[in-house]
Amino acid sequence: MQVQLSADIVAVKKKRVPKKGDVLGALGHTGTFQVLSVDLRNRSVDPRSLEKRNVPAEVLEGVPWSTLVYLPPK
Repeated sequence: MQVQLSADIVAVKKKRVPKKGDVLGALGHTGTFQVLSVDLRNRSVDPRSLEKRNVPAEVLEGVPWSTLVYLPPK
């Protein structure tokens, strides 16, 4: 599933603290991600890509909470 984040989605996003296992999108990155770890001090997460074409899965480091868009559970 490809996710393109638009200004409309960003405008309705809620402020919340991410949890390990959350599925989300991140501004500036294409695709969906799952949170591997949460850094409360720096307000950032380390998510891994859920895209099947990235083997091994791409892991981003230090993604700020302010860029996260939470996706509804399936």
